[in-house]
Amino acid sequence: MIIVGAAFALITAIGMLRFPDFYARLHAGAKCLTASGINIMLGVIFIQGFSFNSLKLIIVIGFLGIVNPVTTHAISRAAYLFGLDPCCDSKGENLEDCVVYSSPILGLDPAQKDSTEAANN
Repeated sequence: MIIVGAAFALITAIGMLRFPDFYARLHAGAKCLTASGINIMLGVIFIQGFSFNSLKLIIVIGFLGIVNPVTTHAISRAAYLFGLDPCCDSKGENLEDCVVYSSPILGLDPAQKDSTEAANN
């Protein structure tokens, strides 16, 4: 189980590097990190044997199974309401359209978007 959990963590790392936009990366992180955490903790339970510590890990597994998807949803909804539109191109091309230029948090100049739109028209 621990090896399966480590494999899920590796898949998460590859997904973070491979996927083109924020939402796809968030999806990879949420699904695989939840699965890796649960598998690693189940592996520890089986190795350690059933004890009071196993009960604690089972409670943490339940907490992880509830909190991680809810947190991921909250992050993605906040990003969407902030103005980060999802990329429509599934091949990772034309990623310029996915960048939010009017964000003071990201440190990008709003004039960049105007010059990009003028160049495209």
